[in-house]
Amino acid sequence: MNELNISSILLKCRKEKGVTQEAVASYVGVSKASVSKWEKGVSYPDITLLPLLANYFQISIDELIGYRPQLEDQEIWRLYREFSEKFALRPFEEAVKETREYQRKYDACHPFLFALAQLYLNYSVNAPSKEQGEQLLAEAEHFCKRIQKESKDTLLKKDALSMEAFIHLLNKKPERALELLGTRIRAKLPSEQLMIQAHQMLGEKERAMRMLQGILYQNLVETMDYLGTYIDLSEEENKKEEGIQRLQDFLRIFSLKQLIPHKTMGIYLYFALFYAERKNKEKAVHWLEEFTELIEQEKEHFTIHGDFFFDRMEKALLEMGLGNQLPRSSEIIRREILPAVAENPAFYFLKEDPRYLNIIKRIKTALEKEAYGE
Repeated sequence: MNELNISSILLKCRKEKGVTQEAVASYVGVSKASVSKWEKGVSYPDITLLPLLANYFQISIDELIGYRPQLEDQEIWRLYREFSEKFALRPFEEAVKETREYQRKYDACHPFLFALAQLYLNYSVNAPSKEQGEQLLAEAEHFCKRIQKESKDTLLKKDALSMEAFIHLLNKKPERALELLGTRIRAKLPSEQLMIQAHQMLGEKERAMRMLQGILYQNLVETMDYLGTYIDLSEEENKKEEGIQRLQDFLRIFSLKQLIPHKTMGIYLYFALFYAERKNKEKAVHWLEEFTELIEQEKEHFTIHGDFFFDRMEKALLEMGLGNQLPRSSEIIRREILPAVAENPAFYFLKEDPRYLNIIKRIKTALEKEAYGE
C-alpha cells in the first residue's frame, strides 16, 4: 500500500467543510489535541474511528487514508481485453460506463490510465455519434496530460506525450501535435540495445533474448507503417511501385502474414486499393484474394504470435505490457471487413468481375461461420 496521506487529507477535508478541530473532535469523541496531532502527522486516528471520520466528511475510507490502489501489468492487459470485448458486444454507452467505474477505482494507477487512453482512442471511431467519439478522445487526452504531469515513470510519460500527439492528429490539429513532439528528428540513443547487452553480460541470456524479440516486433510494426507512409508521400509513380515491391518483400522475409495477421491484412487491402485506383484489375483482385485468405483463418490464429524464429515473442510482449491480443476486438475488426470491400467505391469497377463477386461471397461465408461459431 502507498504511504498514508491521512494528515493532509484530514486538514483539506476539514477546511473544505468549514469546521473547526473542536467540531471534528466532538463528532468522533476525542480531544482537540488529538485532531491537531492527526493533521500534523504526529499520530494516526485509531482504526475504529476511520468509518466515523469518513462519514463525517462524506468520503470513502480509501479516500480518507489516501489509499491509491495499483494494478500489475498483466492485470491491466486482462482488463483491456475484457473492455475491448465489451465495446464489441455490448451497447457503446454500457461499455464506456463500466470502464469509467474502473477508472474511478484505479485513478492513481498511471499505467492503467494509459491503457484506458489507448482503449478510448481505438474505440472512439465506433461511437454512435460524433459527439460521443469526441468525448472519448477528450478523456483519452486528459489521461495523457495527467500521466505527463503526475507520473514518475519517464518512459510512460514519453508514451503518453506521443499518444496525446496522435489524438491531436485524429482531431485534425497537426500544429498542436508538432508543439508536443517538436519539428526536428533526433538521432536515437540505443538504450534498448544497451539494456540487452547488460542482461547478456550478467549471464541473463534468456531475458536478453525475450527483450530483443519484443523490440524487434515493435520495430517490424513501425517499419510496416513507415513504408506505407513513404509510398503515400512519394510523388513519382515508379517510386510508389518500388515502395510496394519492397513492402511485399519485407512482409515475406519476416513471415508477417503469420506473425501479425491483422496488420498484414490492412497492408493487403492497401495494396488492393492502390491498384484499384489505377484500374489495374489483375493486381487489385490478387491482393483482395490475399486479404480474403487471411479473413478465412480460424479466430485463434487472428492474434499476434511467434514462430520458429520468434519463439519468445508472445512472452516478450506480455512482459512489455502489450500482450498478444489485437488493439481492437477481432469482432469489431471483422465487422468492418465486408463494407471495406463490398461497399468501397474504389472497387466498383470490379462489380461485374466474377472473381470479385466470389471474394465478397467468401468474406460473407467466413464472417457467418465466425458469427455462428462453426
